[in-house]
Amino acid sequence: MVYLLARTRGGQNRCRILRLLQREGPLNANQIAGLLGLHYTTVQHHLTRLVRDDVVAASPRDDSYGALFFLTYQMEKNAEFLDEILPGFERSTSTSTPSTGGPAKLAVALQ
Repeated sequence: MVYLLARTRGGQNRCRILRLLQREGPLNANQIAGLLGLHYTTVQHHLTRLVRDDVVAASPRDDSYGALFFLTYQMEKNAEFLDEILPGFERSTSTSTPSTGGPAKLAVALQ
């Protein structure tokens, strides 16, 4: 679980998805993408990983467009784990510094 959330490049978005599902309940991928401001395919990728690792489940279980995603029973049972790991992860991402290679640096280079 720690690897899935904290040691991968997509960990931040997976944490955001889990937090949203914990707070809002079952949502489909399109709703998750809209609420988090992420691209639909990005959300689909993360949901696939979370389902594969039995953190999130879908109803219906097939790959239908309108499938609703929700935390598995095991994750709901261990909700205190989410409450411990997610605030620390959110705090670390909110205090991060802006990237140095962004558009402002590009504008300076083009002048």
